[in-house]
Amino acid sequence: MHAILHICKYIKRWRILCIFSIFPKLIRDVFYKRFAKNRYKWFGKKEQCMIPTPEIKKRFLE
Repeated sequence: MHAILHICKYIKRWRILCIFSIFPKLIRDVFYKRFAKNRYKWFGKKEQCMIPTPEIKKRFLE
């Protein structure tokens, strides 16, 4: 969880998540476990991985 919050500092749209750094690790872990338990219910689950389009492939290094 700590690594995720550290990375969020560098991603413009996700910087707001750094606010969770002020909470102790024990409290953050409780929220993370609750999120992990419910993520498929909230966001759904795919049967297979997405095959990237040529436009998406351009974003990645080879």
